[in-house]
Amino acid sequence: MKEGFSTQDFLQVTRAKFQRELECLKPSFAIFQITAGCNLRCKYCGADSTEPAEDELTTEEIYALVRNLKRAGTTYLSLGGGEPTLRKDLLEIIAYTSPILGVGMVTNGILIDEEYACGLKYAGLSVVDISLDGPSAATNDPLRGEGSYDKGIRAIGNCKKAGIPVIDIQTTISQGNYKELPLIIRLALDLEVNIVINEFIPFGRAQGRVDLQLTNEQRRDMQRYLLEQQGLFGRQQIKFDGYYIVAENQKAKKRYAAPDKKDFNVGDPFGIYGFNLTVDGKVVPTIEIEAGDLRSQELQDIWGSAEILITLRDRARLKGKCGRCEYRYVCGGDRRRTHALTGDPMAEDPLCWYEPALA
Repeated sequence: MKEGFSTQDFLQVTRAKFQRELECLKPSFAIFQITAGCNLRCKYCGADSTEPAEDELTTEEIYALVRNLKRAGTTYLSLGGGEPTLRKDLLEIIAYTSPILGVGMVTNGILIDEEYACGLKYAGLSVVDISLDGPSAATNDPLRGEGSYDKGIRAIGNCKKAGIPVIDIQTTISQGNYKELPLIIRLALDLEVNIVINEFIPFGRAQGRVDLQLTNEQRRDMQRYLLEQQGLFGRQQIKFDGYYIVAENQKAKKRYAAPDKKDFNVGDPFGIYGFNLTVDGKVVPTIEIEAGDLRSQELQDIWGSAEILITLRDRARLKGKCGRCEYRYVCGGDRRRTHALTGDPMAEDPLCWYEPALA
């Protein structure tokens, strides 16, 4: 932070910047579980996806949802699942959405042959994230399913050939592949694509599998390494939710501590800029707490009045060390994962290794 700035000074400046962000709230991005069906049975699927749900939105309902998002100020929609390519109307949905919102997709890539990749590009898909959890089939396939590595690599090649603008490898790091993270990053660099690093959390199909969860020390060391890699290759090339690492990111702290600078990051954006959408159109900013239903409500009405959203935006309600932390307005902890692990979205984040300087 700025030379001569105290911890209390930093907290005061970042609190004021955070409040300014809240004055111009918009639900900028949404992550939409477009189907619960999946053609893989990954060991730690957070959604526990198997078969399509009976109440999934129809094509016309999704068109209405897209218009609803647009009216509220949303600019980007990420389609996930389950496996979105199992929806027969996916290309039509992307083609309808892409002139209205930026649209991306998270997929296992199993069904993306050359023809399908061209269809995605023609429909207007701007970002595709292809899930791989290892630098080789030997690591990836025991976690995600036999043959999934080779098919994922093939999908990346087909998407590159089709000319989809942004291609990412999306990786979940657990005890099963933690030591191979440098090799996974090297794979992305060699393929000339970006990489998105997620951390395993024991919920969904992996409920109770704490043996796969990283220790706080491993998480700290991983984020330090990823911050270093961002310095070498850029923040667009190496992406991760580095909320906690702000405590060690001197460049970011100096920017945030400058009262006259607009550059700011609220940390966990869910409930502030972003939200999740369930297969039946529910707005879910954190695990299992519904803020509203887009089948019957306007997102712009939900965004300003839902109790859970108002709570998530009030960092004074954070508990434990999160409530004492000098970085609460530029981090805030990961509210979705904290809720999944503790049952309380405002609890102390059990995944954070940092100890606050404030008493």
